[in-house]
Amino acid sequence: MNDTDKHEIMQMEYLNDNCSKVQEFMKTFGQTIPPQKILPFQSIIDLRCDLINEEVTEMYEAESLVEYFDAVLDQLYVAYGHAVAAGISPAEVARGFAEVHRSNMSKLWTDAEVNERPVMSKAVRVAESGRCFIVTNQSGKVLKSPSYSPADLTFIEK
Repeated sequence: MNDTDKHEIMQMEYLNDNCSKVQEFMKTFGQTIPPQKILPFQSIIDLRCDLINEEVTEMYEAESLVEYFDAVLDQLYVAYGHAVAAGISPAEVARGFAEVHRSNMSKLWTDAEVNERPVMSKAVRVAESGRCFIVTNQSGKVLKSPSYSPADLTFIEK
């Protein structure tokens, strides 16, 4: 097993553990956890949106690093709860997160992609190999490379 595989396993265990903690909280406090995956009722979605908006506001209003960090962690806690409220398991959260990460990393541009396409933005050389680029628009948003592939999360419907 190489270092990359070990890191991915540790990351999956970390995500599983954190999601499991939120699942424990929700069970303990009598919150509904569906026995199978389901799109939550609109009232649950509304509640969960209110919760995350409250935490985003706390981050916006933070006046210290501790307050900011607290808001970050609370947002993570609430986000894991979004998945639990839909009956999505900790293992599925970890698998989905890994797939979204893979997709996001596919936004890197190769030398050939940068040279083949006129890009009205700046390209910044990254990675140890020096052969990949991050391409951003004028506002700093990362642009998807021609070889970008979207996250395949269809496994969640099975």
